[in-house]
Amino acid sequence: DYLPSLVLAVVIVALGIYTYGQNPRFTATFNITSLLTLLAALAFISFGQLIVIMTAGIDISVGPLSGLVAVIASFFLVEGKTTPVVVLGLAIMLGAAVTTGLINGLMVRLGRFTAVAATLVTYIGLQGISLLLRPFQGGYISATITDDIQKTVGPIPVAFLVAVALALGLEYCLRFTRWGLALRAAGSREQSAHRLGVRVNRTIVGAYVACSALTFLGGLMLMAQIGVGDPTQGVTYTLASITAVVLGGASLFGGRGSFIGTLLGAALLQETINATTFLSLSQAW
Repeated sequence: DYLPSLVLAVVIVALGIYTYGQNPRFTATFNITSLLTLLAALAFISFGQLIVIMTAGIDISVGPLSGLVAVIASFFLVEGKTTPVVVLGLAIMLGAAVTTGLINGLMVRLGRFTAVAATLVTYIGLQGISLLLRPFQGGYISATITDDIQKTVGPIPVAFLVAVALALGLEYCLRFTRWGLALRAAGSREQSAHRLGVRVNRTIVGAYVACSALTFLGGLMLMAQIGVGDPTQGVTYTLASITAVVLGGASLFGGRGSFIGTLLGAALLQETINATTFLSLSQAW
């Protein structure tokens, strides 16, 4: 389970050294802070994606969901709004995320949709809702809120530290708690899991809800980065989160994966994108 993490760590370090050798500005404080902030957003969403993939499912609605979170925020978390209104906005954002996960899980387990079909339905629906709410960019997020979300300790964003702590905590739960054992069992062999007393339906529906709740955190990071309600900004997270999970060594057939590996997979993705600028490579690369 951890061999891919070791390989990723070596590649991340090697790419960093090479890029720094070509352009020392790669390790400038501003770039490190920016890179780790972007990494935190992708990491939160990728953690949720891994939970679903561990059950042999997949959630392609995470991208539009993160965008919807930012769009809802653009109506509530703006300058001049009182604290109760901001709290209400956060509750609606989280509620929308949890509801999406519940719908996905119920369609997969009770409706017997394939995971791709179920989450494609919500992908299209969420994107449509976002476009109805914000046909164009609008609703500038309060600078105070974005500053709080993007606070740093030296050059290190607090959100990145939270992502690392979350990765370690979830990894422990995956290996040593009943929830983690049930998740791996349901994704490994469902019939055997049933015989061993695992409540497979509840485990899988819960996985989709957890995925959407973690996507809410990623949506908060996205909101802070773009600072405006934009319904199109989150869609790239769908494929990026799946890629990070697979790079981290997870099996798309379920039952195997690592949150530490997923964090490193997300780190390699963001580092690669970031390095192209410092290596004077075009977007085509």
